[in-house]
Amino acid sequence: MKKCKYAAFALALLLGELVSASVPQEQAALADLYQAIGASVVKIETDSGHGSGFVVDSRGWIVTNHHVIQSSRFLAVVFSDGLRVAASILAEDVRNDLAVLQVHPDHVSGKRNLEPSDEELRPGYRVVAFGSPLTLDAQVTRGIVSHVEQGTLTGDFLIEPGNSGGPVVLEHNGSVIGVSTFGVGGIAGAVRTEPVRNLLGRIGVPIPVDQTPLRQFSRRGGYPVETLMKRVGAISAGNADGKIAIADEHYHYQTGRFEVMIWDPVIFAFNSLKDELQQARNRKRRRGNRISKRLADPAYSDETIFYNWYDIARKNFAPLSHSVTIQVTPRIGETGGSLAKSLGMAALGVQRIRQNLKFKGEFYHLTVFRDGEELEPIYPGRFLLEEARNDSLAEMRDEAFSGMYQFDFKDFMHGETFVINVYDARKPDEVHDRHKLMAKSRIIQQIRADFRVLDR
Repeated sequence: MKKCKYAAFALALLLGELVSASVPQEQAALADLYQAIGASVVKIETDSGHGSGFVVDSRGWIVTNHHVIQSSRFLAVVFSDGLRVAASILAEDVRNDLAVLQVHPDHVSGKRNLEPSDEELRPGYRVVAFGSPLTLDAQVTRGIVSHVEQGTLTGDFLIEPGNSGGPVVLEHNGSVIGVSTFGVGGIAGAVRTEPVRNLLGRIGVPIPVDQTPLRQFSRRGGYPVETLMKRVGAISAGNADGKIAIADEHYHYQTGRFEVMIWDPVIFAFNSLKDELQQARNRKRRRGNRISKRLADPAYSDETIFYNWYDIARKNFAPLSHSVTIQVTPRIGETGGSLAKSLGMAALGVQRIRQNLKFKGEFYHLTVFRDGEELEPIYPGRFLLEEARNDSLAEMRDEAFSGMYQFDFKDFMHGETFVINVYDARKPDEVHDRHKLMAKSRIIQQIRADFRVLDR
């Protein structure tokens, strides 16, 4: 009996050693897989956000999801080394949610072609998914295939917004067996490789693409959080640089059918947090530490509020980069019939009637000139706004495009005159509105002060 116990104990020790030894080997294998594949996985930037993709051919072909690139006027591919290049749509398969992009062949030189495999696939296989979730660069997650159908597969590999279009590969050999497509409640789905191979097989002659790399922000990463918090605190106290203050009219103006807002990370953070910071200060003055303890209500500090907000905002808001953002939003107004009715009822002395509302404009394009020289945006974004309301005073069901263009902050650190031109889609060849900003204006002074502190 004792011998059996000793044997069992020895076997347990041996198994424990084997398991512990296998963990470093498993981690090394995943690291090797990432090293082999990571350079061929790309981020795809579009008008309304970003997704992922992967290199499949040395001719500059990149596979992604169709929903990543649909209705986009702007397409760029960002490689793992930071190279950012223009891309064009080479082939589309709406039914299977697939697309193939074309970049210049020189940009994929030396990168591994992640060709779709026809390898057998069964539930239980371990897989690894590559992509660029949220605002992050290339990330890797692993999981197990749970269900296999003719054109799709599902599993528990993590898929977040931005992962769409990235490759799903077998963990043991790196073979591409799917294209990440959706993730809901811990379950991820991918398009299998047969539709991908069929789409690639239908491609004819590659289309020409500009070889010149696109501009990037002069500084990668976000505006430093400590500096951001210090600047926001100083503005809240009314003593940022002793004289610069932020008011709505300094960065926000109306023009024809649109509203235009100009901001940098400090302006964005201040206007996101000003109400919450004021509420916290009011609570603190009224309750103090003794009352807060009695009510089991923590007296949140500015730092707590700021970091809670920043942790969410940095994942979702590109304006926290080293950029100056110009947002153009269509204004809302009454429909022609509703306006005529309003005027008629007003003449009869009726003050409150139900309005039918719509967007007044449809954003198309934006240009910015500094001392007569056009500035190239890093990211010319275009987003679809949807509005639906129905209450006792107003009814609206409409959608329209808005714009969010990002420029490198260095473009605004010198120069005397800045001109912003807004174009409406109904007359795309005519400037709908032209707005001039001088170097001494509050918004230009604010931008320069907010970025100048980074160089001190």
